[in-house]
Amino acid sequence: MQKRVPSTPEELEGSAAEFFGSIKGESDRGCVLVAAAFLDEALEVHLRSRMSREGSVGPLFAGPLRSFWAKIELCRALGLIEGSERDELTRIRKLRNLFAHTHKEASFDHPQVVEITEGFSVFSGLDWRPIEGLAPARQRFVLSASWLAGSLHRRG
Repeated sequence: MQKRVPSTPEELEGSAAEFFGSIKGESDRGCVLVAAAFLDEALEVHLRSRMSREGSVGPLFAGPLRSFWAKIELCRALGLIEGSERDELTRIRKLRNLFAHTHKEASFDHPQVVEITEGFSVFSGLDWRPIEGLAPARQRFVLSASWLAGSLHRRG
């Protein structure tokens, strides 16, 4: 199935609302996995929108461009994303790997997770207020993932 870029502001808004709604009620693990999957798909849509309509690009996304890492790196190599966006996406990929590859409880309170989220630079230097009941690491993650999702979909 070929994915496509939202073609109207309403579709983009609907996609963003779907993203927010899907991660809001998730566990910490679910939040990371759903956000990473959404961003992985956004990168694929972004790449597909720049590819020729002639021939089949499907095998590329079933093979060499299957991984989140490959999509991140190709987007950067083609100048479709900035270096800072690649860095943020790489942090999200690292978190996704941490949360996905453990049988133990995954949490935004884990020191390694806190350390990774402290590296998010999208909102560094801003005076933002913590949301009561939401771990600061989760809040940084959600803000960064949301910003990236919006940025990728706007450009698509």
